[in-house]
Amino acid sequence: MYRSALVALNIDGGNEAVAQTAVDLAVRQHLQLSAIAVIDPSAIAPAEAVPLGATAFKERHDDVLKTQAHERAQQELDGFAQRCGAGGVTCEMALREGRLDEEIALAVQGADLLVIGHGAEGAGGRDDVSRLDDMLRSSARPSLIVPSPAGEVRRVVVAYDGSLQSARALYDFALSGLWQDCPVAVLSLATVSSRAAETAERATGYLRTHGYAAEAHPMIAKYEEAKHILEFVRESGAGILVMGAHGKPHWRTFVVGTVTRSLLQATPVPVFVSH
Repeated sequence: MYRSALVALNIDGGNEAVAQTAVDLAVRQHLQLSAIAVIDPSAIAPAEAVPLGATAFKERHDDVLKTQAHERAQQELDGFAQRCGAGGVTCEMALREGRLDEEIALAVQGADLLVIGHGAEGAGGRDDVSRLDDMLRSSARPSLIVPSPAGEVRRVVVAYDGSLQSARALYDFALSGLWQDCPVAVLSLATVSSRAAETAERATGYLRTHGYAAEAHPMIAKYEEAKHILEFVRESGAGILVMGAHGKPHWRTFVVGTVTRSLLQATPVPVFVSH
C-alpha cells in the first residue's frame, strides 16, 4: 500500500493538472505529498562559446537567468503549497539546483510514487518525451504521468501484454492499493484470440487476489496497438491507464518505441508507468 508521492513541478509553469491530480490522489488514498522544483543550470544557462572579452558579460547574464529561475521555481512551489492547504493535505517542499533527472532520482527514493506533468492533449509539449525518458530511466519508483486536464478516476484500464515489463507494472499497481475502489479492465492485445484471453485472465486473476474488481478484455489486433488501447480507454470511460514503460519488440525502448510514444502523446488520462 503506497503511503507517499513526490510531485515534480515544472519551474516554467503548467502545473495545474499535475498539482490537482496529486492533491486529489492524496485525499483519496491518504498519501503524504512532497514536491520538488529543480533548477537545471545546463538548461537555463547552457555553456556556449563567446567572443573574446565577453566572458564576464555571459557570467552576469547567466546569474540573472538563474535568479529568475529561482523566483519562478519558488512561485510554483508556493502555488502548490496553497493548493495542498486548500485540500487539507500536508506537503513538504524542496527547491534544488542540478541536473533534473539526477535531483528527482534522489528525491523519489523517499517516496512510493513519482507524479509528473506532461502537457495538454495534442499540444506540442507532448511531442518531446525526452524529459520524461530521462526521469523515468533514473527513477527507482513507478510514475504517474499526468496530462492536462486530468479528470475524476472512476475506472482503470490495464494494458497487459504478458511481457516482463508489463508484469512489473501490474505488480507495482496491485501492491500500490491505488484506485482499489474502481473497477479495472485488463486489456490484452494479441494476434490470436486464445493468447489474448489467456494473457488477460492471468492478469485479472492476479489483481483479484489483491482486492481489485478486475475483468478481462481480450482483443485481437495485429497493427496500431496504441490506437486500439486509446480507443478502449476513451470508450470505457477510464480515468487511469496502467502499462509498462517497455514491452515487446515495438515497446522495447521508452522513447523509440512507437506504441509508448503514441500513447503518451495522445492519452487523455494519466498513465501509471513502471519500468
